[in-house]
Amino acid sequence: MRINVYVEELLSESDNDGVVAERVETTADTGATFFGARIYLRSPKEIHRGEDDDRSAITFWGPCKEVAALLRKAADEMDRVIVVPRAGPVDNPEWENGSPKLG
Repeated sequence: MRINVYVEELLSESDNDGVVAERVETTADTGATFFGARIYLRSPKEIHRGEDDDRSAITFWGPCKEVAALLRKAADEMDRVIVVPRAGPVDNPEWENGSPKLG
């Protein structure tokens, strides 16, 4: 499965009342508790009415430590693939106009 998410769909802390990501838990009928790390995406406000929270989001489900390790590894891989230093764009010669310089 491939999921395409465009930069315009990603939230910043100024969006969504500051909620960009959150930990979610649910208990199955069996009594098992499942953990998820949910990353919210931009979606039209007019589709959210009352208690029905159907905001666009991606949720990674699994044991807490495994999900955290997976997301850290994914972030490291993204840094490696697109050559983005952890320091980010501020005073970094590898960045130009808010974006990483490409090859």
